Amino acid sequence: MIAYYAMGGGLGHLTRARAVQHTLQFNDPVLLLTASPFATPPWIPSHWQIASVPPGPAENPTDYCEWLQNVLRQQKPTALFIDTFPMGMVGEFAQIELAEEIPWYHVARHLNWNRYTSMLSNSTSTLSFTKTYYLEPLESDHQVYLQRVSKQWIPLELTDPVYSLPTSLQEQLMQHQQDRCNLLWLIVHSGEQEEVETLIDYTQGMIRLEAVNPRVWLCTPKPCWDLPEAFEWIEVYPATSLFPWVDRVISGGGFNVMRQMEPFREKHRVLPFERYYDDQFWRVSVTQRGTGQTL
Repeated sequence: MIAYYAMGGGLGHLTRARAVQHTLQFNDPVLLLTASPFATPPWIPSHWQIASVPPGPAENPTDYCEWLQNVLRQQKPTALFIDTFPMGMVGEFAQIELAEEIPWYHVARHLNWNRYTSMLSNSTSTLSFTKTYYLEPLESDHQVYLQRVSKQWIPLELTDPVYSLPTSLQEQLMQHQQDRCNLLWLIVHSGEQEEVETLIDYTQGMIRLEAVNPRVWLCTPKPCWDLPEAFEWIEVYPATSLFPWVDRVISGGGFNVMRQMEPFREKHRVLPFERYYDDQFWRVSVTQRGTGQTL
């Protein structure tokens, strides 16, 4: 069994976990440790085992570390993957001791490193990774740290599993391809309702500015508000299945959507959001410059 530690309350960590599993082609059973409310099918495979992380690790770090260590000792994984936060949310992985030595892998994306490390009060001297896979350029201090604690330092370009669209939806999209008189736009976001509403306003602004009248699909897991005329909520996961078909995609600047929209950059419109540990503004600026920046 492979334990995959994907903290964070949204959908992004889960999407990345699926992509990592698909890219690296590990076929062992997966134990997903997460606090995300989306840790159910269709957002994760039905055969993955879930260990729901208890709330408030920052308020009770000692109890949380004990819970985590007990789960890992009981489940006896053959490998451990840690997503994004190398030491965990409260420095828990600097304190974990397992009964048997197993390989630890880290999946690294861009992180506000100073902000992250300032929140940790625990020593990181015991941390050691068999491999760190880095998915995008990192801040220099972040990279230096990970290279010091990693035996191998490997770039990884993620690929997502291939999914089929529902037949009824595919028929609609094929009809749209034949009838080019109408535009079809897609808003995709798994964040809070306030952010989705901001993207809706942003889309309406583009409609007015460009004097167009597109049909707009909203792809989000939380349809709980009235939509403007010509806007329609659709339930499709992953939204990547829709990207080749639509005329425009509107989103935030999260890691997954920016990566997945790279082949369709010309029809992507991005409104980055403020995040405490992530830097969507940096990611969008790098993508828009088209630098192909590497480490």
